[in-house]
Amino acid sequence: MEDHKLDVRNETVLELINRQKRLLEAQIREMEAFLGRQEKALNDEYARVDDRVSTVMKREFELLHDRLDGRANDQVEVLIDILNAQKEEMQQLKQTIQRMEQSSNVEAAAPDDAITVNVNASRTQRSLSGEKVHLAAEQHSLNEEGEDYWSRQVNEVADPSNDDEPAVKTRRVHDDSPRVPSSRVPSPRVPSILDQINDLEEEITQMERDLEYFPFRDPDDRCESLLTTMRCAFCDAEGEHFSDACLVFRSGDERFDIIRAKDWCTFCIRDCSRNIPCRLRERQCWYCTRVADTVFSDLRPRDRGHHRSLCNVPDKRHLARERLFNAREELRRLRKKAEGPSTSRE
Repeated sequence: MEDHKLDVRNETVLELINRQKRLLEAQIREMEAFLGRQEKALNDEYARVDDRVSTVMKREFELLHDRLDGRANDQVEVLIDILNAQKEEMQQLKQTIQRMEQSSNVEAAAPDDAITVNVNASRTQRSLSGEKVHLAAEQHSLNEEGEDYWSRQVNEVADPSNDDEPAVKTRRVHDDSPRVPSSRVPSPRVPSILDQINDLEEEITQMERDLEYFPFRDPDDRCESLLTTMRCAFCDAEGEHFSDACLVFRSGDERFDIIRAKDWCTFCIRDCSRNIPCRLRERQCWYCTRVADTVFSDLRPRDRGHHRSLCNVPDKRHLARERLFNAREELRRLRKKAEGPSTSRE
């Protein structure tokens, strides 16, 4: 009797175990199916990301190739323009040389006329000693009457003072204008080392204050109010983030090149109409306004304006730190120089 009870109890326990086993196997199958679905979704997401990255990389490669081709064509056109300009300049130089040669020939013929007009007694006297006289002097002498001509020649030969006088006498002109005393400009005052130290300390204090509020891009700004249909202007992601929060293209200069390659507007980063001014043209960049009245204002890009997502000021924070570091090193050097060599005696 007792053995029968034990058998019944064992069967009941085995039935319960089998029932729990079946339940556990069903749950395991459900978990395996869930894991399979999750793994498939993850693989699909990886595939979409790979396709997106490959599309972006392919587009960037095409843009880079187009830019390089355009740059090469531009360089060739520039070289052609330079060669044409040099060719025109060479032609102008040749024409100038020809004009100079013609003018020099005319000037070379002018002294003969001067000799014809300025024949003086000394040249006539030298003709009596057997030297050649200019043809114009001979023609002039033959036109005069014979007796007057020869009498004048005798008188000139008898007067030896004509031999010592030059044909043209020079006269020294004295400048009687009053002399203006030269006024010496005093040399500017050279700042002392202490002045340089004080100025540098003030500059460092201003740098530290401005660096504390130097703008930067927040990678955690995931755009709570983002519309699902809004597309990033750089990576083409839709409904994920604003363009300024793009993590694929973070550099402002790189983003600017992308917009220029797309031939989009740099104020609204969209393909807006070129016939009318952009509605965001007068909107100031938020990053540029943050550094406008600071010692780092020169780090702003020099353009006609841009969208805040294209600004490269947040990328230049390391340059501001380098300036502060260099200023501190210069202050340390000036202080050491101001202390001078040690004069303590042991």
